[in-house]
Amino acid sequence: MQPIFKEMIQMWNDLGYPLPIEEGKYWLENHFVCGFTADGELHKLYKYKVADDLSIEITPYKMNKIKLSQQFETWQQTIARLSGELDDKIAESMSVINKAIRDYPSHKKVVFTSTGKDSMVTLDLVNRILPNVGVYFNNTTLDTGDTYKMVKAHKDWTIINPDIGFYKYIFKEHFIPTRFSRGCCTVFKEGKSIEYFDSEPQMLFFMGVRNDESAQRADRQDISHNPKWGDRDWFSCLPIRKWSELDIWLYILKNGIEINPKYRKGYSRVGCSIACPYYTKYTWVLDKYWCGLLRSYCDWCSYYRANPHRFCADYLNIHLKLFQKILLFLMNQKILLFLMNWSNYFMYIASRGQGKTFQNRQKKS
Repeated sequence: MQPIFKEMIQMWNDLGYPLPIEEGKYWLENHFVCGFTADGELHKLYKYKVADDLSIEITPYKMNKIKLSQQFETWQQTIARLSGELDDKIAESMSVINKAIRDYPSHKKVVFTSTGKDSMVTLDLVNRILPNVGVYFNNTTLDTGDTYKMVKAHKDWTIINPDIGFYKYIFKEHFIPTRFSRGCCTVFKEGKSIEYFDSEPQMLFFMGVRNDESAQRADRQDISHNPKWGDRDWFSCLPIRKWSELDIWLYILKNGIEINPKYRKGYSRVGCSIACPYYTKYTWVLDKYWCGLLRSYCDWCSYYRANPHRFCADYLNIHLKLFQKILLFLMNQKILLFLMNWSNYFMYIASRGQGKTFQNRQKKS
């Protein structure tokens, strides 16, 4: 969930969908434009869809039973209604920070920031107790101009730079980033942090990690030790791990916390500028609108997303047989299979004959 700022409203208007909404009331939740009523119920008002060709469509939500003329809460009214719950979260987070400082008095204490909303809230909370805490930004060389401008405006922040940029690295290592192995975090964040602080015997890192971000982060505790740190006396502290995304935004809006300009443009994440395998067409349409130089990139992303067999040929130099193209298509369309009530999973069982035939052909050639 994220607030809908005027910049995104203007983008929708420029793309042919002038919605009767304004900044200060509405939220974007799972591609629905929503609003809170005074009873705390979140109502879906519009469905926002992006096609594979990056055209958009915004339509009234058919199941909505409330008129747009209904009085929806302003962000400030939502903050006031949920202030008790938010204060409890803040108090718990401050307790976690204070306990970590007491338990590790001799450890060097720093905050990692990506300029994302979670790390900025974490920094603000830690600054209440440690106003001079060191702040570090890991430069993956993949961030946007908005991010770098924000980082450079803070002269007291330290930038951890890599030896070579991301693209030079993947060409050097003959490495193609995928959803299973991206390299940006393991190499350019965790790896460079270990290298940068290697001479420090004791470290306490404050990080903006939340449990509900992913399954991998769901079991994180207040204090933990990353196995990649080996036997180093290093620990991480996660003060906001129990916060929801709504909690984060309410805290930001209530306290006027600085945010990365990308959020105002409609981005839900402010990490890598381009090429992140986790990005979808909902990010590409923003790239196409806000970053003119990336328009051809977005078009090609849409093309290869719809034609994975051509990606194999053009980028990987793998020329597939017809049955392999069909398999790729089916694996790429598992959502379609689910909608057809077949399955949300795809399995291919190959006979031994196929493997032998391939081997025989290789020997003959």
